[in-house]
Amino acid sequence: MSAKVIQLQCSPNLSSAMAASIRNYVAVQYPPGVSDCALAAREALLTVADNIESVCQTAASVELSRRLSTMLKIAVNYYCDQHTEGEARESGRSAMLAALQGEQVDDTLIAPLVPD
Repeated sequence: MSAKVIQLQCSPNLSSAMAASIRNYVAVQYPPGVSDCALAAREALLTVADNIESVCQTAASVELSRRLSTMLKIAVNYYCDQHTEGEARESGRSAMLAALQGEQVDDTLIAPLVPD
């Protein structure tokens, strides 16, 4: 694995929760009509969310640019803070953050974070 990419596993719960966390963060932090600089970040993050969903339909993992890892971690933390409580929040957050480090995680830990 290249040092410039993150290998994110493509489990059903992880890919759904990761895409939802990215889109939720973008909707709040980068709404339509933002400045040009913020628009680039918005489009990059939305592309990553789309990429996760499309690649994970047929592949075991998806490669993500390590350059976006800080924003992806912020998106995960924001989503977990807004949409879960208690132990489910902390176990789901830990699992998603570990997945962003390229680790294999237990998909059942992420289940409470999957949008309905």
